[in-house]
This record gives sequence, structure tokens and C-alpha cells, in this order.
Amino acid sequence: MLKYFTKFDTQAEYDEAKYELDYPNVSIVASALIYEETMPTPPTPQIFSGLTVYYNISNTSNEVTLFNGGGGSSSSESGGDSSSESGGGGVLPEGMIVDGVDETPVNTWRFSTSGQHIVQYSFNNPRIPQMFLNNTNGNLAEITRIEIGDAITVIEDAYAGEGVFKSNYSLTSVTIGSDVSYIGDCAFNYCDNLESVTVNVTTPPTLFYDNAFDYTNDCPIYVPSESLFDYQQSWYKYEDRLEAIQ
Repeated sequence: MLKYFTKFDTQAEYDEAKYELDYPNVSIVASALIYEETMPTPPTPQIFSGLTVYYNISNTSNEVTLFNGGGGSSSSESGGDSSSESGGGGVLPEGMIVDGVDETPVNTWRFSTSGQHIVQYSFNNPRIPQMFLNNTNGNLAEITRIEIGDAITVIEDAYAGEGVFKSNYSLTSVTIGSDVSYIGDCAFNYCDNLESVTVNVTTPPTLFYDNAFDYTNDCPIYVPSESLFDYQQSWYKYEDRLEAIQ
């Protein structure tokens, strides 16, 4: 026996038709659209004003080093997902959020799953400290993306030529917030797989020694369109790499 199905786009159409369609061979199927109308709208993620770092984790059996710092703090996540204890003598951030969960700041961490993880750092002053994510020694977890929020005004100078983000070979994308006024020397040197740098500052930040983006595969540096000429004058060393944000 053939069965015929009628699809209704709204609850109102269905309610009206079900009293009129009394044929025995007709089945009424309400459209899924009537349920979509009542689904709650997901909250809009808040923009983080500190430093956001995207890590690619391949090995979950051992702790990984997130940043260059220490101070004896420790942390454990409920359920045994992660645990860590920091060491060394670097600078600890004021706050640390691991995959959306507030944690005690520590520089080593054990993730329970592989793949992308997001760690957000806040500082007690608007500066990213010296060598914070420097990876010259290859001791940090693999970093693929960095977003510097509007609460940051200074990326510190290098210590003995070791810039804040130097030698992160897996880094492909950098976004710099609208309030950064100073980028220290060697900041992104030898991040040679960078594909793009986006700078959202209207007034070009000061570049100490004009070498913040050396050895970065000549990737484009996107700046506000209304400030392109100013950047070309101030960042003349990188003039050929400067492009307007579309």
C-alpha cells in the first residue's frame, strides 16, 4: 500500500491541516523546522584581552612545557585529566585559562586528549615578559597560533637576542591587538612558517632595532588600511610585506 507524506514548514500549518486531512492513507509528518525555532541561541564567545595561545598536542602521555616560567605552583584537574608542577625561575602569568577552565598558573601541563588546545594568559601588568614563549631550545609544546589582546601594550625586548616568541617553527598565524605600542627586538625571529601577521594598531608600534619579524618566510603583515602609509614610513624595513586589512 502506498503511503503519502506531507511536510509542513511551521507548527501553525500542521495544526491547521491535521483537522482537515482525514484520509486513511495520509500520514502527517511535522517539519524539523518547528523545533529549530525554539532552540536557544548559543552564547557569543567573549573576546579575551590577554594572550591567547593555540597549542597542537600530539603526545598525551607526558607533561608539556607551555611557557618559560616557574615558581613552585602546582595544579590538578578533577578526574585526573591533567596535573603539573612548575619549576625554574621564569615569570608566571597572573592568570591562566586552559580550554575555558581557570587554573593556577604553571608552566607544565598534561593534556588528556591530543589535538588543539587553547590556553589564555593574563598578566599583572600590560606587558608580555621576556622570553615568555621563546622556543630556541625546542622545549615548548607546539604552538600554531597566537592572539595578543587589547590588554597588552608591550611585547618585551629580547634577553641576549632571545625574543619573546622567537623560534616557534610551527607558528602560522599572529594577531596583534589594538593597544600594542611597542614590539621588542627579535620578537618573532625564526618563526619561519608564519603565513600571516595581522596588526590592529592604528598608530604603528615602535619596533626596537627594526628586527621583530626577521627570518619569518617573508609572510604578509596586514595593517589598518587607513594607516598603511604610516606603517610604510615607520616600518620601512618591512615595506614590501605590508598590506592593508580588507
